Amino acid sequence: MITSTINIEAKGSIRVKGNAKGFDPSTGSRIVYQGNDVCFWFSRNKNLDHMFVGNEIDHLWITGSEDTNSSCIRISDIGGSHVHDLIVDNFIHGAVVHLYNNLGWTEGSVIERIMARNTYSVVSASKSKNSTATDSMFRTTIRDVASSPSPTGTLVDIDGVNMYSSFLDGCVWFEVGGGHRGLFVHNGGYFSGQIYLYPDGFDSTPEGNDNNYVYVADNSSSVNAEGIINAGAGGKNTKFIKLLKAESQWPPTDYYEPRVRVKGATLTVRGNFTKSVAEQIYNSGPLPIFSRFKISINFNYDNIRQGGAIFIAHVHSTAADLSLTKISSLNFYDDLAVTPSQNSFYIQYNGSVPADGCWVIEIEML
Repeated sequence: MITSTINIEAKGSIRVKGNAKGFDPSTGSRIVYQGNDVCFWFSRNKNLDHMFVGNEIDHLWITGSEDTNSSCIRISDIGGSHVHDLIVDNFIHGAVVHLYNNLGWTEGSVIERIMARNTYSVVSASKSKNSTATDSMFRTTIRDVASSPSPTGTLVDIDGVNMYSSFLDGCVWFEVGGGHRGLFVHNGGYFSGQIYLYPDGFDSTPEGNDNNYVYVADNSSSVNAEGIINAGAGGKNTKFIKLLKAESQWPPTDYYEPRVRVKGATLTVRGNFTKSVAEQIYNSGPLPIFSRFKISINFNYDNIRQGGAIFIAHVHSTAADLSLTKISSLNFYDDLAVTPSQNSFYIQYNGSVPADGCWVIEIEML
């Protein structure tokens, strides 16, 4: 049991390694932290010497206290740290890894193969108010991480720092009581690079209204990335999933780019729909201004594609100001209408739909 912070001031490469077998941290050393700050803190000294020291911590199971605001690991002002092969639980208000610019910058961090339970985030990123602390968290790699966090949790939380040219690959949990955000950016934060998020389950209850793959919370924050976000569900569950969410109604630059853009992010809906079901709203989340979406609709009957249509939606200066262009149509889809609104796309078919056919609807961000 540990009750106070283990401070590790980096003057050379330091590794904290458990004795787990293979890649399974549950088979080895377990640490219980009962303090109210951070269990391990890797940092550079006050003169900011030894920047590329490559600290490492791995193959441990670390349990925190639900009653504190503590985090598991903090990394400050270091280049090239590596955190991997951990199970972490019960840091309910904190992070598995807190990247923290205390005096300078924290860049090139690699965080991978992490399983978190009952913990606010896998990675949180922020900076201090010290005059020398920068915004830079260049080339952060977060790979093969998963979490079933606290009810208000997120996979990655970026608070007022610039995580640019970075990589995020992780699993979000959207079952009842599961996580509600993949990437949360706020207080002037920024993310660019590649994003790959995949879901474990979908919430079919109203509390799923907070499920967001990418959420940009204010006018001073933005995300500009490409990658794969595959959101898929059938029937009524879909209306509780928000693929991308941006609170801001202002673009981040004078070039009229969307505040949140993940090129390739796709919401997929499939199911055996009757006409009445096909008229539901399929929600891609509040639509970021100056964004574009491709809407592909196919109808399959007896495993054969019977018809299809593709639309391009342009969101203009407000989320309610949209235009829609049909660029292709096959067979009965002349009777198909897509009406965009501020928060969704309303899909309606006015013809005769076979009850045992399968609709496949994809909304992809361009």
